[in-house]
Amino acid sequence: MTPLLRAQAALAFIGVALFGWSIYADDERVRLAAIGTLAVALVLRFVRRAAARRNEDAT
Repeated sequence: MTPLLRAQAALAFIGVALFGWSIYADDERVRLAAIGTLAVALVLRFVRRAAARRNEDAT
């Protein structure tokens, strides 16, 4: 398990937990933070592909 995959999994878990808490507490600010955290986890999904594509183009 790579460090990038661990970070992605941790951010996804934190985002889902924050989203659940925001619904329970009915707090819009926490909900927006959860959506932002999940968006970062989604962007991290494409980091490896972009790095691999750059390495293929360099050779």
